[in-house]
Amino acid sequence: MADPDPRALALRLCKALAVNVANETETWRSRALIASRAGIRSQTNVDRAIAYARAQGWLKVGDNRDVCLTDEGARLG
Repeated sequence: MADPDPRALALRLCKALAVNVANETETWRSRALIASRAGIRSQTNVDRAIAYARAQGWLKVGDNRDVCLTDEGARLG
C-alpha cells in the first residue's frame, strides 16, 4: 500500500485545526487532538503532515509540540 500523500494529510490536519479554533491564528492546540479530529491515526503520518504543513508555512509547532495556524494556514480553512 502506498503512503498517503503528505500534502493531503497536511491539508486535513490544517482544516481540522481551523475548525477547532474557528479559523483564528496563533491559537494553540494539542497535535494529538487535532490529528484525532483529522482522522490521522498513524504517528508517522501525523509527523509527515506537520512537517509538510510547517514547510509550507501553514502552521507553527510550539516547544511542547502544540500546533497553531499561521495566516497562510487560516486561509486554507
